[in-house]
Amino acid sequence: MQECIKYLQSGCVILFIENAVYNAKIGTVSSLLESLPSEVNVYALHQDMQARGVLEEDCYPFVKFIDYEGFVDLVEKNNPVRSWT
Repeated sequence: MQECIKYLQSGCVILFIENAVYNAKIGTVSSLLESLPSEVNVYALHQDMQARGVLEEDCYPFVKFIDYEGFVDLVEKNNPVRSWT
C-alpha cells in the first residue's frame, strides 16, 4: 500500500479486490488511506467483501462499493491500470 500511495495523483482511483478489500476496513493497516487527498477515489469490490465477511459499515466512509459492472467501468475509464500485490 505504501508503494502504491507514492504514485497517486489527483484524480487517481484505487480499487480493492480479492483480499485487498480488508484494507477498506477502519483500523486496519490501511490507516494510510486516511491521509489520501480527497481527489483520490477509493473503491472496493462488493462481491469480494461479501465473500470475506467485510461489512460496509466497518469501512472508511469515503470508500465506494461497486459490483463487477462497476469494476469494468473503472478499468475502461482509467488507463493505464496498475496492479500491486
